[in-house]
Amino acid sequence: MMTEVLPIHLGILAADDPHNVRTWSGVPYFMTKALTKYVENLTYLSAGPLQWSPTGCLIDRWSRRLFRKGYIPGHVPYILQYKARTVERLIKSHNIDVLLAITVDPLVAFLQTEVPLIHHSDTTFAAMADYYPSYSSIWKFCRDRGDRYTARALSDSKICTFPSQWAANSAINDYGISPQKIRVIPYGANLSTAPFEQISQVNHLDSCQLLFIGRQWERKGGPIAFATLLELLSRGMNTNLVVVGCNPQITHEKLTVIPFLNKQIPQDLELYLSLWQDSAFLFMPSNQETFGAIYAEAAAHGLPVIAKDTGGISSCVQHEVSGLLLPESSSINDYANSIEKIWANPKIYHSFKKAARDRYDNILNWDIWAQKTILTVAEVMYT
Repeated sequence: MMTEVLPIHLGILAADDPHNVRTWSGVPYFMTKALTKYVENLTYLSAGPLQWSPTGCLIDRWSRRLFRKGYIPGHVPYILQYKARTVERLIKSHNIDVLLAITVDPLVAFLQTEVPLIHHSDTTFAAMADYYPSYSSIWKFCRDRGDRYTARALSDSKICTFPSQWAANSAINDYGISPQKIRVIPYGANLSTAPFEQISQVNHLDSCQLLFIGRQWERKGGPIAFATLLELLSRGMNTNLVVVGCNPQITHEKLTVIPFLNKQIPQDLELYLSLWQDSAFLFMPSNQETFGAIYAEAAAHGLPVIAKDTGGISSCVQHEVSGLLLPESSSINDYANSIEKIWANPKIYHSFKKAARDRYDNILNWDIWAQKTILTVAEVMYT
């Protein structure tokens, strides 16, 4: 698709340091790492961290406690104006040709620059409002301000990129952005090294191991996963559930809990990879998800996904091809039936595994993302 290096200086504006793999689950890190192959120069422009201040978080906490209304600390106008002026000076001093702004809509709304902007976010403010818990029941002035910042950032950008059609639809329907201005480019799997092409061959005589990976037990659908485990066991199915990344404070002989794994430690990484190899499904019925990088990682390991059809997940998991996306109203029986049906048919199960890996090789990897993004950069520069 894209093999030549683009002779431009690309600026990256992100909410925090993209050189840190722990920033935003590693998404900016893998983005910038992939992009460096395709541009002559790439510079990260820092206006200081944009994360919510302790004071702002305290205001939000007390506001919710006293008034049941949330406050968004990261949207203070005078702070954003100050940071925008800093970014403008950096753009000039580095002679930036194109600026790729990654999930910094409030800051972009205050930028005044002639340099063409490419907007990127995994969602819009309107899509987040009343969807994610932290954005629910916020003050009207906070919602109005968030919508205003997003609308300005989208309209001021030459091209707007999103990882999912769900987010793109919000830009079109909620903010009136032309579909011709939008590109949907799915994320890649956040992996330093891709797994070998040969996918695991789980033996159907073994236990059907369900894998759950996430730090937020409730939001990621942990209670559904555990209830489904119990239902499958009641039906006599040989199954178990492995939970990684949190501690739900539940004990069961068929439940294994690994509260934390540090993939920078060789022993932890070895265990983490073995869990993918030994599992039958990634079972993550999240209640809210803008995309779900963990689903892309499942594809890299050739693991079928069982999840809710919510948010942007359908741009990552292809329903009835690389996994199953159940309606949000689905019952525990529905989840159990879906797992039982696929597991009982080895031919269908292995077709799902192959399709998942094919999806990683052709769509859900950062090199493909970078190539498609660089095409938008070239489009902005040369048309």
